[in-house]
Amino acid sequence: MRTLQDLRERCVPPDATVELHVAMQMRAPAASIAQHADASRAQLIVLGGHGASGWITGALGGVTEKLLHETLVPVLVVRSGRPGPGADI
Repeated sequence: MRTLQDLRERCVPPDATVELHVAMQMRAPAASIAQHADASRAQLIVLGGHGASGWITGALGGVTEKLLHETLVPVLVVRSGRPGPGADI
């Protein structure tokens, strides 16, 4: 199991000019992410696209869809895993 520090080190190279903020809170995920992003003046929120309900529920996952209504910060959804057969990348 990866620690948050391991994840940070894998995602952001030492010479990068971006900041990565990792936070853990035990409450409604969309509201929590939105509040943290707004309070820290984030420029982008990145979410994995494969949550408890699968890659896509309708057009977006539940947390992602709620988050889009909770914040004005741009949201990038990254699909986890490998593309399926016939995927055009």
